[in-house]
Amino acid sequence: MAAKIAKILAAFVDKKKLGKKLGILVLSIAFGLIFLLVLPVVVMKSLGNISGDSAKPTINTAQLTESNIKAHMSDSNRELVERMERDGQAIENKMAELGIKEQTVKAQLIYMTEAEKLTDLDADAYCNLFKYATDDKSLLDSLNQNYGLDIDYEEFMHVYTLTMNAHINEYMFSDTDTKNATDLAAWADNAFISGWKYKKDCYGEKDKEDLVRCADGAGLIKGYLQYDPDNKKFGEKAVVAYTIKGDASAKPEVKGIGLYSEDNLGVYIGNDQVVYASKDNGCVIKESVSEGHWTKWITYDGVKYPSEIQGGR
Repeated sequence: MAAKIAKILAAFVDKKKLGKKLGILVLSIAFGLIFLLVLPVVVMKSLGNISGDSAKPTINTAQLTESNIKAHMSDSNRELVERMERDGQAIENKMAELGIKEQTVKAQLIYMTEAEKLTDLDADAYCNLFKYATDDKSLLDSLNQNYGLDIDYEEFMHVYTLTMNAHINEYMFSDTDTKNATDLAAWADNAFISGWKYKKDCYGEKDKEDLVRCADGAGLIKGYLQYDPDNKKFGEKAVVAYTIKGDASAKPEVKGIGLYSEDNLGVYIGNDQVVYASKDNGCVIKESVSEGHWTKWITYDGVKYPSEIQGGR
């Protein structure tokens, strides 16, 4: 999958004109479609191998603009990117209409890597496969069967995790004007999907050495309180405070309530699942509440909860 993405990037650019400065770490096909992404060294190496140049590519991000990149494309590649832009927007619109906008990046990433086969895309039919799939494995099986693709599950999930880790998923928020329980649950689940690592005193920013997002127990919640979805950046530092409401066994079925143990804080995401940053595991994990070590359910200060959750804010 990483090699396939690198080949697509390599094909789009005339390297005689832009040279190594477009040895791209950034996956920015269809500019604004998924202008996300920083892929790891494996993609850089793949791109370097494809170009036949053994020297390590350098990056000049000032050149990564829509007009500049398009100016160095062949006519056929420019037409392909313009089609991808149109289809990508259609996918975004349809995913929102279906109520699954949080899966937009996944749908666009699959489309982008398989664009040469997914011609004359019917966005309705394509996006409905995402709506009714029970999990990612069944989704990829369905896409492979319906469109004659050969997407490997393990390879795709690796690239998808890296993709999601590169930037905060802008499509997961239901209300960017308030800090609310639904979006806190989505934030926590997204941290798990994106493969955030555990690191003390972190709250979702990228580690400067590993270039992956990190958080500790309280930092997982703190990051949501600090993050500004409209400006796509972390704002003023927040303090995580909470109110103990009752025993974990008596928790209400409300996404975004907190769970407490003597050594950690978690976020309930529904279906008996809690997400938290685990020092022992070194990453953000998901586990069953009933099988875990949680003792109390709580509400987090600064988070708006449904009216039936007394004391929610």
